[in-house]
Amino acid sequence: MHAFRRPAGLLGRLRRPAALISAGGLLVAGLLGGAVPPALAATPARAAAPAVGFHGYSVFEIHLSGIVSSLSVTRPDEALHIAGTTGCTVKFHGTPAYQTEWIGDEAGDWLELGTGHQCQGYQYWYAGYGSGGAWFPQWTKVTSTEATHRFWIHGTSTGNGKLFTFNIGAKRYASVLDNLSSSFGQTGLESYASATKVPAYSMTLLRYGNGFGAAWHPWSGTRTTAPATSPLCERIVSATHVVSGENARCKATAPSVATATLAPAPAAPARAAASRPGADTRAAASTPASATACRRAARTWGATAVTRSYQDSAGAVRAWRQARSSAVRPAYPLLAPNASAPEAVCYLSGRFAGLPAAPGYVPSYRRLIVIVSESTGAMTLDAAAHAATWSFAPPPAS
Repeated sequence: MHAFRRPAGLLGRLRRPAALISAGGLLVAGLLGGAVPPALAATPARAAAPAVGFHGYSVFEIHLSGIVSSLSVTRPDEALHIAGTTGCTVKFHGTPAYQTEWIGDEAGDWLELGTGHQCQGYQYWYAGYGSGGAWFPQWTKVTSTEATHRFWIHGTSTGNGKLFTFNIGAKRYASVLDNLSSSFGQTGLESYASATKVPAYSMTLLRYGNGFGAAWHPWSGTRTTAPATSPLCERIVSATHVVSGENARCKATAPSVATATLAPAPAAPARAAASRPGADTRAAASTPASATACRRAARTWGATAVTRSYQDSAGAVRAWRQARSSAVRPAYPLLAPNASAPEAVCYLSGRFAGLPAAPGYVPSYRRLIVIVSESTGAMTLDAAAHAATWSFAPPPAS
């Protein structure tokens, strides 16, 4: 596969959003809001999920000589059967399956919009971005229906930069300013368990926008990025109608086109990191409360170790997140009830399979940053990456 090649440095450059824009009355960033709804807060797992050894794709793509700036797919949210009883409501956890779509480049940067499915029928919509192979979730919404919707990412050029919106049906759910320039658009199925059952489902009315213009065009020259990973299946019915499934029949009616594999792009120089959360000069340090919160986060996410934990105010943590890279300018709401409420910042290590990964990338992340509100118990995944260190967010002095 040639789309979204992973750079040798794994994290690559963090040149992601200049800002996050409020959409539909909701400012979305890092899966959290002022008063965090239950749907956005991770529910602690009683035990770590079993080790995951399977990761499969059934992916279709359109490749342009210009820039793919928008992507539209109409599909149902299928009712899937995923085994397991533990950690089912911790998003991006365990052995999920994702009905999803991507716009990305070969430096490990991408935008993603899809539906996540986990054990016991837990289902949610999500949006996020990747940077240099790292995953930054931005928004989720728990859903319970299997209706058909149009899922679309729309890019326009504004005075502040390139604005990408994440939309389902007629509603905008999230937005991000981003300088992404991609010649690829992709859609399909991603699975973390070979026993998962996904009835063959259609993705229709495949359309794209190019050059950040307003016009939509039907896909042409539709192809698969590679043969589907068994037992996933794929079928090209027409240029604008494709089919994916798992442990189902997707008899091909058009030839697949396996794409050439390119060498990983060289890693870009690391960005200068912010010193630590907060604008004051005191050193944030681990406290009994933050250590306890991070141990709970480690249990929830199935981590093998808490690399570092510390406590700071919600306002200070938000300020750090917004300024940790000169190339990233998100606008994060508070996870806690107010800016002075204490939060724990948890650096976790382990092998975290089950998180979204663009085609062509190693799916097993090794590091997570999880933020926990000590006053409410709500927690959110801030970032996930493969790198051994967080060059853009070092722990504070303690």
